[in-house]
Amino acid sequence: MGFTRNTALGVVVLIFIGAGLYLVARSAWPRRDTGQSERIASLIAGLLVTVVVLSIQPKVLLDALTGQVEGMEGVFSIAVIFGSLILGVAIADYLLGRVIPGLARLSTSMEARRKVLRSALIIIAGLALTGSAWVAARVIDPTVGTVVGDSGNLGVELVAEFELPDEPHDLVFTGPTAGYISFPDSIAFFEVVGSGAERSLELTEVVDGAGIDNPRGLEASNGYLFVSQQGQAQDDAPEGMYSTRGEVIRFAIAEDGSLSDRTVIIEEVPAVSVLHGINGLAAGPDGLIYLAIGGAMRELVPEPPNFGWLGTILRFDVDGNDIEVYADGLRNVYDLEWDESGRLWGVDNDGPTFRGYRAEEVLQIKEGQNYGYPHEGTYAPYRVRTDGPVWAHTGPDVEGTAGIELSEKLDLGTGILIGARSLTYLPYSEDDSGLYAGTDFDIQGLEVVFDRQGYFTIVEASGEGLLYVGVTGLSLQSNLYLLEVGQ
Repeated sequence: MGFTRNTALGVVVLIFIGAGLYLVARSAWPRRDTGQSERIASLIAGLLVTVVVLSIQPKVLLDALTGQVEGMEGVFSIAVIFGSLILGVAIADYLLGRVIPGLARLSTSMEARRKVLRSALIIIAGLALTGSAWVAARVIDPTVGTVVGDSGNLGVELVAEFELPDEPHDLVFTGPTAGYISFPDSIAFFEVVGSGAERSLELTEVVDGAGIDNPRGLEASNGYLFVSQQGQAQDDAPEGMYSTRGEVIRFAIAEDGSLSDRTVIIEEVPAVSVLHGINGLAAGPDGLIYLAIGGAMRELVPEPPNFGWLGTILRFDVDGNDIEVYADGLRNVYDLEWDESGRLWGVDNDGPTFRGYRAEEVLQIKEGQNYGYPHEGTYAPYRVRTDGPVWAHTGPDVEGTAGIELSEKLDLGTGILIGARSLTYLPYSEDDSGLYAGTDFDIQGLEVVFDRQGYFTIVEASGEGLLYVGVTGLSLQSNLYLLEVGQ
């Protein structure tokens, strides 16, 4: 993968971190020509730069240091890290060793005044570095990067983009251009009005914190809106658990998009953590509702209520009755999608197991099957696992998979659009032996079709043939993007 906006932002962050740390370190050096006031000024300036840069892009820094920023891999990643840090040190050293002493000598001939002036100039330099970092983080904002549309299989055009008031969790359509979006503390009815460049997004909050608490998945079916609600961390939860009080809530949908008749149809849904939580919902072709719940790599004694629901796909009717485990052994499937042939799809997040590593797995989730977590990973032989993935990936593009969509819903043939650190595409086919991916199993690098900083929690095809994608986490702002995807 080439040098991207994400890489550029990682380089900028590392340069300023190098400069800030050097200023802090310089304040502790006992030098003959450096007075106490200058050391204090250097400490203040260094802390200012470091703290501000860390607060601007903490995840970008972490990703850069671990080689997870797009475009930074292997030896290139190591070279970028050290080169950026050294460049930051060199810039700070040049300011302290040449520029600031030179300005002080030009301004006054008295040594006492020079020391005061040098201290003031060090503070000014720290402020200038801080301001430069702040500006650079926005100029190189990956959320305004160009669309990747030069792939061999798909072409992508950015039709419109709208700024959202908060990070989006999920989106569901009730019409070609209207539906609902869940945010951390609310649910809004949305409608895209106009056409072409004149499109605009209208949001109307229909449920706030009084009726919802940390909503995740959404599904509209049978005149109802179903919501999976994670709630807040529970103080008295069993050790190692986030909460045992998650819920599935049902609202009646009115013609104007307003919601009423709030009904909790399932209680005591367990959640391991904020990330391995109560996730996506999908209405099946059988009229039942399916819910994905993240798994736990631990045993709890005593077991909390419904502990056996962790790491499963639950299904139930519209009243929350006849709850049963459809499939289990899942680590953290965030989104669920049914294809036109009545098959359920999800992508399971990577991580360690008791025996072996688990890659990001594209799954055709089948009734009654166990997918191995937390006992074993992706690769056979299996002892517990009864069904394998269609495809698996261990590279950074698909790290933290969230939203997914079937490309057949955009008339693009069989394939899956995967929302993770990038929006990627995996074509698949079927023969007498079953489903298989259109690329080598466990290949490094999918086809990237759209790139933004963050995680694509929303990947949904609309009735008008557009793809709606929403980004959460890591971004400087939360946006909803409308894409036209073609062959």
